[in-house]
Amino acid sequence: MNIGFFSETYKPDINGVITSIESFRSELEAAGHTVYVFAPDTHLFQVPWRKQKRERRVFRFSSFQYPAYKSIRVALPVNIPVARKVPSLKLDVVHSHTPFSLGLFASWVARKYDIPHVHTYHTLYPEYAKFYFPGFKKWNQKSAEMLSALFCNQATEIIAPSDDINRKLKRYGIRRPVTTLPTGVDREFFTTAGAGKNGGGAGGIRGRFGIPASAPLLITVARLGREKSIDFILRSFVRIRKQVPDAHYLIVGDGPARLELETLSRELGIADRVVFTGFLGSRRDVVRAYAAADLFVFASRTDTQCLTILEAAAAGLPVVAVKDKPLELALHDGRNGYAAPPREAAFAAKATLLLTDRARARRFGAASRKIARGLSAKTQAKKLLTVYERARREEFSAQDPKRLSEAFKRVRRSFDLRPKIRR
Repeated sequence: MNIGFFSETYKPDINGVITSIESFRSELEAAGHTVYVFAPDTHLFQVPWRKQKRERRVFRFSSFQYPAYKSIRVALPVNIPVARKVPSLKLDVVHSHTPFSLGLFASWVARKYDIPHVHTYHTLYPEYAKFYFPGFKKWNQKSAEMLSALFCNQATEIIAPSDDINRKLKRYGIRRPVTTLPTGVDREFFTTAGAGKNGGGAGGIRGRFGIPASAPLLITVARLGREKSIDFILRSFVRIRKQVPDAHYLIVGDGPARLELETLSRELGIADRVVFTGFLGSRRDVVRAYAAADLFVFASRTDTQCLTILEAAAAGLPVVAVKDKPLELALHDGRNGYAAPPREAAFAAKATLLLTDRARARRFGAASRKIARGLSAKTQAKKLLTVYERARREEFSAQDPKRLSEAFKRVRRSFDLRPKIRR
């Protein structure tokens, strides 16, 4: 099968959408399918004298930074050479991972060439609209819901990363079939790449950032945006330190809120125990960071799945997160962690319990691995293929009979060799 992935975000950036794309792409290609990626370039203008790294089956579009969020690029959905190349790719499925410019390009390709269009709703845009769109928050939220429904109702099938998001999409007014299909995780990679509790030994993650080998270590892996509520965890960490004085907090990732979060950590008097790593150099380094930690903490309530919780589970970490329905896929309250109320005291109490009760933490960590085992990348890729096959059958059966009749007449006329009589 030839599959086209269309995304507004892609390497060299690092985020959950890219992780999901690469996970599915790797497994689909391992199963013998061909995946093409249509993604933004890192520059506005693609000039011929600028050397570009050749990427296998990746087509880049000129793009610019979104003013309110510098780490997001908006692609210009006009690339004539790529548009001319599309028919030769013989795509069987168009799979968009964005409703924006390259999502619109994906929709155009699907309509023009009668290809089934599958869309994954990765991000709760109505929630993000409250933070990053100008104007009134409630109006922005409603507008984002309406636009989400407008785009998704043009697709053949929709994928939701969790049952909660599935229900939300239906409330937005989406009438297309919606399938719940979370992203899987490569458990073997998380087992082998961690290289021990120190994340690679003396020169590993703890050594690199000056964290004592015996210190209890909390970790969050996330994009540093306001919607991730890392400020809530920092304030909770002040309470945690009162019970666990030698605790440290490792924050892996970068984003527009980093400066204010660093300022907040200084104001709270915890800057000497909080480490902001920024983007780590490789995927293997991120896995080593998980392996170096004792507890994964998370406070966002805008995620559709929270792939990083599933990654933490694959790394064998217990989890404490603010209670939110989409997170229940990887966080089973009381089994591999705690879903805490959105109160700093309650959150800190749950985290403190798992940092001080090591036997409980080990038991929860083992349960995390079992949960991750049921969501392997290979298993989820197989489920994605069933969605593709269903979309192909649905697209074929949904062909407009009138349009097919007209197409048949055009073909018949093309074979009509009788001389034309001028009137």
